[in-house]
This record gives sequence, C-alpha cells and structure tokens, in this order.
Amino acid sequence: MKPLRIAFNHTRLDSAGGVEGYIANLLRYLLDRGHSVDFFAGKILLELKHPRLQIFRVPYIRTPRPARVASFALLSHRCIAREEKKRPYDIVQGFSRTYYHTLYRDGSGCRRDYCELYLNRLARSGLRRLYYRMNPIDRLVRTIERMRYVKRPQAMIIAISSFVREQILRRYHVAPETVRVVYSGVDCDRFQPGLRDTGRRKVTELFQGSDPRQRRRYLAFVGNDYRRKGLDLILEALASRFREPRQGEPSLYLFVAGGDARAASYERNAAALGLADRVRFLGRRSDIPELLAGSDALLFPSYFDAYGNIANEALASGIPVITSKTSGAAELIRPEYGWVLEENDAQHLSSSLEEFCRIENLGPTREAAREAALALSWDRHYGQLEEIYRELAARTRS
Repeated sequence: MKPLRIAFNHTRLDSAGGVEGYIANLLRYLLDRGHSVDFFAGKILLELKHPRLQIFRVPYIRTPRPARVASFALLSHRCIAREEKKRPYDIVQGFSRTYYHTLYRDGSGCRRDYCELYLNRLARSGLRRLYYRMNPIDRLVRTIERMRYVKRPQAMIIAISSFVREQILRRYHVAPETVRVVYSGVDCDRFQPGLRDTGRRKVTELFQGSDPRQRRRYLAFVGNDYRRKGLDLILEALASRFREPRQGEPSLYLFVAGGDARAASYERNAAALGLADRVRFLGRRSDIPELLAGSDALLFPSYFDAYGNIANEALASGIPVITSKTSGAAELIRPEYGWVLEENDAQHLSSSLEEFCRIENLGPTREAAREAALALSWDRHYGQLEEIYRELAARTRS
C-alpha cells in the first residue's frame, strides 16, 4: 500500500482512556506501516516522537464544557483546513465531537439514543432533569452530529457496531453503503485462558471465610460507570436468587472491578440486599486479565454501550458473557457462549443466570468463547481499516 498522508482530529493525544488508548495504538501502527500523520489536538499528554508524525496544538476554550466542545470542533476545523491548503491530505479522520473530516469512527452512537435509552430514563431526574433542559450540551452535540452527517457528509463512516450503524441511519439521511461496521480487536495474548489457575486463586481468595463445601460460580463485573453498565440490575437479580435458592444450583459470587464515585452507595445497597458475603468491591485493578480468566462469566447488562471492549476481553479469557440488546457487544454473542437479555431488567437477568447455572460442565462453553475471540484480532481490525483508507485515498487522488 502506498504511504498515505493522514490527519487525525481529536481533543487529546494521550494513551489513557478508551478512545485515546485506541487512537494512540492506531497512530503507532500507521507510523510503523510507513504512513505520515498530522495530529490536531487541544491537549497533548503523550510524548511521542517520530519523523513522520507532526503534532498541532489546537487553541480552544477549556471551560465551561459547552464552550470547550464547541470551540474545539470549530477551531480544529480551521487548523486542519489551513494545513490542507498547503498540502492536501489523503484522509482526515475524526473520533469524537468534531465534524471536519472525510472519515469518522463513531464509537459512541447518537446523542438522542443515548439520552432516550439511558440519560433521561435513569441518570436525570428532578433538578438534574431541569438543569439539563437549560444546559446546551445535548443540543450542541446533536448540532455537531448534524454538521458531520448532513451539512458536511463524511466520505465514509466507521461504526463500532451495527447498534451504532442503525442509529446513524435512523437519525440521519446517510447513504447506507458509506456506513461500515468494524468491530474493535482484542489482545488474545494478554487476555487468555492460560491465566485461569492464577486468576482462580485470586478470585477464590476474595471470598475467604465462605463455606468451602459450597459449589460456586464466580461472576465478574468490570467497568467504571456502575449505573449505566447495569450493576443495580445485577445486585437485584442476585438478591432474588439468594432469597429463593434452587436446589442443586451452585452458589453465585460477584466481584466488582472498576471505579465509581457512587461505589460506597452500591456497596451499602449490596449489604442491604443480604449480599455482603457474596459481593466484593475491588476498585480499580491492574490484574483484570487474571481476574477474568479466573471467573466463570462476565455480567454486562448495560443500558447503553456502543460496543463494550470488556466483552471481547472476557471471550478471549475463555468465559461466557451475559449482556443486553442495548450494547453493541451483543452482536458477537451466540448461544454457545453467552446470553443476550430480551429486556434489560432483573427478571430477565435472573433467568439467564438460571440457564447458566444449569450448565454442569462449562468446558465447551469456555472453548467456544475463546474461539470466537480469536476472530477479533487487532491485525484483522487494522487490516480492515487499511482497506477503507486505501479506498478513500484512491477517491481523493482521482
């Protein structure tokens, strides 16, 4: 493939954070492949030097939040357009709340769907609902979406899932053939069943003091936004099963890995539901690969998730996933290694847990999960991206 001249448009150049980490890895991959990249960012927190990398700092208003979002979208447009006049780019790619690019990777979905499925239903009530009616952030984000998809249509859009693709096509008059689904990859060397023995010891030690004669299944919840990712549903479902135990079923134990400002409140709720001995709150952990491999299933009943990389990582670790239809990760789940909730409530989650508990031998389930993850390598992901880059570059040059 002939080396390309590419521009990236994103608020931060950093390696911390989901989107930023993805961009940093993609940037390194493209530079290693011989492409040149100009990176336009407001904050530069990653020191990265390469002869084919040029970094442009975009001046923008830092606060308040609406001004920050609007000013970066506008000023990044001006900065990129200025450099384009000197020498055109083959591709200009964006990743977040911006509109000036020819290729956009939508990893968050449409704002209206996010509000309808989660924010307005669960996160905003009372005075918070009134505050956000007055706050311009929702209108602003929708305006940027319209500029990106309608006023200045992208040559191509990469949707992180079919869940996101459907939102774009339903909300905006976009040519369907320009919206392509490219799933995120997973590091199958970092997340792998070979860590099971080490991970199992760690997970078992979390619940020392419980009756060792019990037949147990260990469940994992991994995430930093407990409410959006459905931890309330999980606690309610576990409490119902704890109150009405089924004869012969294994006892279920849950660990919660990840940070949340309301973690103490959730821990109190777990105790009030009678789950103090069954649930452990671990906070942020660096040993997630071991903890996943040592678990028996991942619970991911998210109210809204454009994708959910943790589902990939769980499959790679060899454990099944229970997720919701309002998560892009649901598209990867098959009956051989997971469950997709028909309705995102405690009753349906409890029913899925019951089916999970009926499986005597999880060996075939674990093998099927791992096999599914092997098809999601990062090499495959980057190969798909380069095919799109090649196609767009050919159009630009012609």
